[in-house]
Amino acid sequence: MAIILDRIMNYQVKAKNSFGDLANDAYFTDAILKANASGVILGDAGKVRPKDYITRQEAAVMMGRAFGLMASTSNASNFADQANIASWASAMVLTMEQKGFIGGTDGKFLPKNNISRAEVVKIVDNVVKEFITKAGTYTEDVAGTLVVNTPNVILKDLTIAGDLVVAAGVAEGEITLDGVTVKGNVVVKGGGSS
Repeated sequence: MAIILDRIMNYQVKAKNSFGDLANDAYFTDAILKANASGVILGDAGKVRPKDYITRQEAAVMMGRAFGLMASTSNASNFADQANIASWASAMVLTMEQKGFIGGTDGKFLPKNNISRAEVVKIVDNVVKEFITKAGTYTEDVAGTLVVNTPNVILKDLTIAGDLVVAAGVAEGEITLDGVTVKGNVVVKGGGSS
């Protein structure tokens, strides 16, 4: 999960390894430490459980944090098993549900079940409608959330129906908005001075 999110967001900063169960030389260590530095993966009691399966509620929280979603203050979920969602995850799960990014099975979210790779890909597909990874000028409307993870991008005369996420990969670079309407939120995780 950390590697997937790192590839989407192109994180630039790594946290110091303070997790007692995270080896410094594992293939996933850098991605976990980058996700930790960005506030996406926080760990619990000094551990990050890098080899454990990820539950559906953990995945929803990590993705919600990565995409800069504001956790809902409402508690009106349609999931029949809402009471089984951990208190630390319930607000973000509800936000993901309300935005249509996650669904359930037979009316249940099954928060403690392990999430599959296919389910992760489906959630990312539900969230991200357009993904810009190359510098250039873009003029086509986006029917949902747009993630830009590289600098030197110009968005011109377009409408973004969802959120605009300026990912960490923009680093100290720039994104130019010229005649752009964003109907959702603008989430800035990278970029130089505005």
